Amino acid sequence: MNTPVKSSKNLLKVALCDDDLVVETQIRAFLEKEEAERGGDQKILLSVKRSGEELLSDFRPGLYDLLLLDIMMEGISGVETLSRIREFDNDLTVAFITSSKEYALDGYRLKAVRYLEKPLTRDSISELLDITFEKKQEQPSLTVRPRGETKNVPLPDIEYISQSGHTVEIHLFDKNVMTFTGRLDEIEEDIKKAAGVSRERVFSMGSGFSFVRSHKSFIVNLDYADEIDQEYYVFRMECGDPVHIRREDFYPIRVAFQKRREEIS
Repeated sequence: MNTPVKSSKNLLKVALCDDDLVVETQIRAFLEKEEAERGGDQKILLSVKRSGEELLSDFRPGLYDLLLLDIMMEGISGVETLSRIREFDNDLTVAFITSSKEYALDGYRLKAVRYLEKPLTRDSISELLDITFEKKQEQPSLTVRPRGETKNVPLPDIEYISQSGHTVEIHLFDKNVMTFTGRLDEIEEDIKKAAGVSRERVFSMGSGFSFVRSHKSFIVNLDYADEIDQEYYVFRMECGDPVHIRREDFYPIRVAFQKRREEIS
C-alpha cells in the first residue's frame, strides 16, 4: 500500500492504534483488498502504533487522515488518547474499535465518527474509507500549473515553498517537489484567501497547517518545522532542509513558531 499516486488527495494516510495482532492482520487484509478494488486512483498508507503513548509521541495535526483507535489498550485508553488529540486537532476522522458501546457518550463528545465492533467487517472499513476520501477532497488547496498541467495541492501537504528567480518550488510532505514558473507573492495571497485572512503574517486554517512568510524567498508550514536556529536564522524542517528567516522579523516569527509548538504538543 505504498504505490506513488499523482495527487495526495488520492492518498489516504491511515493510522491503526491497537495492541491486538489479530486486529492488525484483519485491517491490513481489508485495506489491501480495498486498495486493489479501487484501482490506481486511490492509495492507502497504513501506520501501526501499539499504544496510545506511541501514537501521541510523534503525532501532529495533518499526519493522518483516518485513525482507527482501540478503546481498551495497555497504558492510556483510547478514550484518553483521543481526548489529548482533540486538544489541538478537531478535524481528524476517528473510529473507535471496541467490543461494546459503553463508551458511546465519550465517542460523541470526542467526535468519533464510527464504532467498529469486533469482530470487524470489511464493509465497515469500506464505509469509513469512503467518508474519509470524500472529506479529503474538500480540503482547501493551492492551484498551480507545473509543466502546463493544472494541479490542486492540498495545503496540509505542503512543507514549505521557495522561490529562486522566476522558479517556484513546492516541497511536499512525501518529499516530492513541484517546480513551475511563478511569484511567491501571488502564492502567499492565494493561501491567505483560502485561510480567509488578509494582512496576517501567520495565516492558519487550524489543524494541519499554519503558514508564515519567513523570508522574501520562503513560505513555511510551521507544522513541519522541527526547530528554529537562532544562530543562523533558519528553520530546520522535517525533511532536513534549512529555510531562511528574515533577520528583522526573527522575533515575531519565533513567537509564532513557539505558539504553534504549544498548540500541537
